[in-house]
Amino acid sequence: MRTRSGRSLAAPTSVGNPNNSRSKRRRDGSPQAAPKSSSSSLSGENKSKLYVVYYEFESREQIYYVHEFDISNVNDDGDKVKSPSKPVLTLHVPKYPSGMGVASLGSKIYFVGGCYCGANHVLSTDLYVYDTKEKLTVKKGQPMKAGKLLPIVLTINGRIYVISRKPHTETTPRAEVFNPNDDSWATLPDPPFCFDVDCPYGVEAYTVKNSTIFLSSRDEGIYFLDVAEPSVWRQLRVAGGVRPFPFRSVAQSVDEICYACHQEGKHIIQPYDFITSNGGAFLQEIKVLHPVEPKFKRLEFFVECDVVSLGDGKLGLIRSGFDDIPFLGEPVVEGRLYITLDVFQVVLSIYSHAVSFFRLYSSTYVIADHQAIRGFPFGAFFLM
Repeated sequence: MRTRSGRSLAAPTSVGNPNNSRSKRRRDGSPQAAPKSSSSSLSGENKSKLYVVYYEFESREQIYYVHEFDISNVNDDGDKVKSPSKPVLTLHVPKYPSGMGVASLGSKIYFVGGCYCGANHVLSTDLYVYDTKEKLTVKKGQPMKAGKLLPIVLTINGRIYVISRKPHTETTPRAEVFNPNDDSWATLPDPPFCFDVDCPYGVEAYTVKNSTIFLSSRDEGIYFLDVAEPSVWRQLRVAGGVRPFPFRSVAQSVDEICYACHQEGKHIIQPYDFITSNGGAFLQEIKVLHPVEPKFKRLEFFVECDVVSLGDGKLGLIRSGFDDIPFLGEPVVEGRLYITLDVFQVVLSIYSHAVSFFRLYSSTYVIADHQAIRGFPFGAFFLM
């Protein structure tokens, strides 16, 4: 959709936070929310299949599932629920590390880092590659130089960047880049955060704009690294002192706008402008004229959401969660896990500088029909 008053956009991701009280558990994110994969720009690409990597961790064993959804001919199903085929890939812990990060390039999904969290608690340097075209099994790639648990994984210009989420818990190098063309790793400068074992620092939010990675923490503020000239991390000057990003987990930048997914607040998808002024910078909310409201309303527990660009000005909102779960001392209930996909046309008005979201279709898939187990999506990718 293009109008005289606007231009089409596209965008992509984020994740919730733990909370143990019953009054707050509804629509909360998972504990130990996984780092989401991010791409520097997906604008203009046509994607036909959605891959969701789901990590199940409250069962007899921890398992990664890769689900495939063909969205080339998706109809607007609304509240109708469809059952997808069996996962195209299943990875069991401890054969594979727990807490891996995940990213995609081309037709391949990459799993990296994590932990063999047995008695010895060994951080993993492993890299595993799954080719969605071959649909065979994973292949082991060249390992990283240092292990990283729940790492931040970003793709920029055909490279995979892996960064420690809690730098004080891990050894150097805490940031590395993988080149899939020659299967090699290169060391990047360590993020300049505190490395004291008592330091509570951890990356809470991050995004990529062009070739620059931005990391945000509550106490340390925002640091950035331009991977085109990765010599040193710099602190972002922000008016009013240290100020973190106004979102959690990852937001993706498309056409100079950041899109973040919020579990609470006025809008599920909130666009932000990157404003620079007097040598500093900050994110400013952009007005939403036609807000995003998911059609499927039955997600109530452990809800996660991702925003992913489909290209051609289309944006996908991916949500996962349960319709019911058992609480301590209550009768066991049968909770079902759903994944929903809402697709919107995104239009930015050049006059009012506001964003409108126009729904094109909505589909819902039931993934499990059993006593509720905890888990969360590690990543969502649109691939050919």
